[in-house]
Amino acid sequence: MNPAAQYLITHSFWRHNYDVSTTNKTHLFHIANSSLTPGKPDLTFHSSPDSSGPVVGVWDPGRPNKLDWEYLHKQGFTKRIYWFRMQLDNGTKQTFTWKRTHSLGSGYENHKLVEESSQTVVAVFSSGGNFSKTTGSLDIYSKLGPRFYLMTLISGIALVEKCDESRPSCTNCANRHSECEYGSSTSLLWANEGSDSGQAGDSASGLRSPSSSTTGAGAAESLGILTQLGSENAITSAGSALNLNDLELMMQWCNATFQTLSRNERTDPIWRTIVPEEALSHPFLMHGILALSSLHLARTGPEPTHRASYLNRAVAHQNQALALFRELLGDVNESNAKAMFAFAGIVVIYTFAFPHTPGPQDPWDCVDDLYQVLVLTRGVQQVIHAPRDFTSFLVDGSFGPILQVEEVRGPMPKDTTAMLKQLREANKLCGARDPNHELQIYEGSIANLEEMLSWCYSGMRANTIAGRWAIRLHPRFMELLRERDPLALVMLAHYGVLLHYLKHRWCFDEWCVRVSKAVWAILDDQWRPLIEWAMKEILGVNFLEQVDT
Repeated sequence: MNPAAQYLITHSFWRHNYDVSTTNKTHLFHIANSSLTPGKPDLTFHSSPDSSGPVVGVWDPGRPNKLDWEYLHKQGFTKRIYWFRMQLDNGTKQTFTWKRTHSLGSGYENHKLVEESSQTVVAVFSSGGNFSKTTGSLDIYSKLGPRFYLMTLISGIALVEKCDESRPSCTNCANRHSECEYGSSTSLLWANEGSDSGQAGDSASGLRSPSSSTTGAGAAESLGILTQLGSENAITSAGSALNLNDLELMMQWCNATFQTLSRNERTDPIWRTIVPEEALSHPFLMHGILALSSLHLARTGPEPTHRASYLNRAVAHQNQALALFRELLGDVNESNAKAMFAFAGIVVIYTFAFPHTPGPQDPWDCVDDLYQVLVLTRGVQQVIHAPRDFTSFLVDGSFGPILQVEEVRGPMPKDTTAMLKQLREANKLCGARDPNHELQIYEGSIANLEEMLSWCYSGMRANTIAGRWAIRLHPRFMELLRERDPLALVMLAHYGVLLHYLKHRWCFDEWCVRVSKAVWAILDDQWRPLIEWAMKEILGVNFLEQVDT
């Protein structure tokens, strides 16, 4: 049977937000996940590429100013079955039930939507893999109208976010290191299930789910022995509290991973000793340390068979770290400034280091991956530096050496100087041809590139180079990159050269090759000459033998 509607659901870098498109990649919705923001729904659907667009929902067009909640009910306590009853476009009301299925769909964990009266399968959600960028696909087989399509999409994605209720702790809660409320009849509600009738909400639309009030408690529990020290029950609980996996990750940090963030001998003791000491008082930082250590082992460990296990633990710790970190974003102060600063650095490295889909793929996927990395790098840094006196919290204390970056510029080779001149001439030519061309924005980006290259030529090989370029970009440049402006892609290819100088570091290794090849594949013959220098720097003078022409 041919589907009446098909949707492809992808997730952002750490699966917090989602995007919905048609199978031919026409973007339909951006889904913002605000489950850790009190007073808001978990998921809000926006008819735009990001959360700045209008919120969509399922409503009665005859009463556009009245908001009614549709309920997603859980059936029983032991089965993962959820049902909802809704009014279709033709005015009739029908009941639909989501059930797990192994006989339908192409993913490893699929669900079918059944119309209760006829027991007809009307939709199938096929999930993606654990480490796939695709969350899943939704095929709808009944032509019940746009209202039904949207309701099916909303409820299907809700299942992705909810507890699977495996014993003794559900998979999602185990991954997040949070307390599992197994058996709760309210674990999958869009609104308060205590009432049988819809209640108007205080939000434009969206889904409600379990309270996030246990997040902090879950974080404390996940720290195992660290949070049990000094407890009155330490003797009786020591056996269950000791987490050898986390101790292994902390040893990895102290022996090796800390060097990923350290620039020199002056900053070594800060990252190796002082940062873990800060983490004892700030669970989000502790989870960040363990996440990056686990990811380091996944990428470089001697046992390939353990890669998936380390990667799962990295994701679990990072999800918990980000959850706790977001709660503090509005309250950066002297007591948490060091921990926030250290975690921001860890997040940037984690983002670069997280493995992406290998092998042949749409080159735009690679560009989009790097775009997300740049957005997160910029966002985290901007948020923690928002308080006017943030730097003063750090500069006079033990973190001072981290802030003291020696900006030594090396001599620029002739071919590099010629490349920069070529970029500036191309920028001026674009400005002469198009009055709307962002001449000054690109000039600033070229100057930024020139400075970072001079750092590389001085011998610097610190992560600072990759992060500083991203942080200094004008917001408008990021918009141009998102709009896929050719000159912005040219600049991105040259950013690949900066990453090329850092490829000896495990967290950056293949980025330069992936980005350069992707941009070359995307650009046409008019723009390719502008990135030939970058291609030769990264792939060698015979780079044409390694790319698709």
